[in-house]
Amino acid sequence: MRSIIFRSICCSVLFLTACATPQSRIERDPAAFAALSTEQQERVKKGEVTVGFDEATVRLALGEPDRVIERETSEGISQSWVYYAIVPDSYNAGYCAQGFPYYSYRYYCRPTIITPTQYEERMRLVFKDGKVSTVERAK
Repeated sequence: MRSIIFRSICCSVLFLTACATPQSRIERDPAAFAALSTEQQERVKKGEVTVGFDEATVRLALGEPDRVIERETSEGISQSWVYYAIVPDSYNAGYCAQGFPYYSYRYYCRPTIITPTQYEERMRLVFKDGKVSTVERAK
């Protein structure tokens, strides 16, 4: 039981330290940030994207995509960048139940163990000719 909790805490800490912020990405590539317009710079600082951003600007704002999907249609080839969010997924729901007198306890409770293992799509960006043409956000 303790090892499961310890592993969950360690994974959470590693995940949180691995997440880069827009500010850290800007510091890594200040020349690309300086080349943006004032409005684009404000959006990148907030971690926001909008239609018309190119791939480099999206990387500054959101980082690398979690998944890249290429789509070929009669209108041409487009590329989708998908970003996921990790949400808690309870795989061991807590409960309390009547104990067994044989084992010398009358009431037994087991805590809920939550692990961040479920992924939800939070944003999908569709690129056409190297620019964002569609922004889809999960609500």
